[in-house]
Amino acid sequence: MSDDEGDHRYCYVCGNREVNAERLIECVVCKRFVHFKCKRIFGFSINTVKAKPYLCSSECKNMQSAGGNEEVLKEIRALTESVQASIKETAYVRGALVQMQEQMKVIADTNKSIEESQNFISKEFEVLKANLEAYKQEVHELKQGNSKVQECVSDLYAKNHELSTRVDQLELELDRVNRARLTKNVVIMGLPTCENENTLALVRTMCGALGFVCGEKDVLQARHSARGQSQQPDSGQQAAGSATNQKAHSSSVILRQHKLWRTHDAVTLLGGNWRIAQKLDLLASKRAYSKKEQRQVRNPISSSSRMFAGR
Repeated sequence: MSDDEGDHRYCYVCGNREVNAERLIECVVCKRFVHFKCKRIFGFSINTVKAKPYLCSSECKNMQSAGGNEEVLKEIRALTESVQASIKETAYVRGALVQMQEQMKVIADTNKSIEESQNFISKEFEVLKANLEAYKQEVHELKQGNSKVQECVSDLYAKNHELSTRVDQLELELDRVNRARLTKNVVIMGLPTCENENTLALVRTMCGALGFVCGEKDVLQARHSARGQSQQPDSGQQAAGSATNQKAHSSSVILRQHKLWRTHDAVTLLGGNWRIAQKLDLLASKRAYSKKEQRQVRNPISSSSRMFAGR
């Protein structure tokens, strides 16, 4: 029997195709195949059955014993072949159905996995969407906060500019006031002090030592200024002949500008302010100037003296 013929061997009891011919036995009358196990033939009984012609049923036995009709046998064989073909087709269809069922199961599992993935992706998408909305809200709030901060910074810049301008104006005004208060003042540095002195007479004596005759109306006020205090006299205290006895090293003197300007070349007019700084070696006790001391005082530009002019 060829391999092609072996492919058509089907058990008429179970209907399964069998490739191994050793597991089948063929009926000599109807030419049908049947498994040994389907006929309950096992062990040594298989060799016994193979040793003689096999008859699958009582009908085949009767036909074999009666000699049978050749035409009937042909019809039976044709019917058997038709049944075997039907069994083959049925087995093929059954196998195809089994494969289709397996494929459908795989498809169902795949669809289930896809649905689970879609559900997971949908949940993640919802989470991302919510996060995106929250991020947009935060960005919007940050933009609003940034706008407010920019407005505050702009206001601060404007206020700072306004304050800077105001401070500059106040500094200019303060400088102008200070310069106005110093317009007719002369500050003499280095004058020692003593108790019960006449500051106005001291200034007149110093002016006389410098070669300048100072009249009573040329000096309005002369006083010593204390350390750390302003060296300018108050406008309400500009009384001629007034004096204060404070221990300090400078005197604030109000002189007439034209007299002072025309008298001594060592005094310089700068911006309307008068200042003389001079170290004088005067007697602290009696303030009596000898001729020698007067000659030394008349020469203000010496190694022991210091003078400057400026605002």
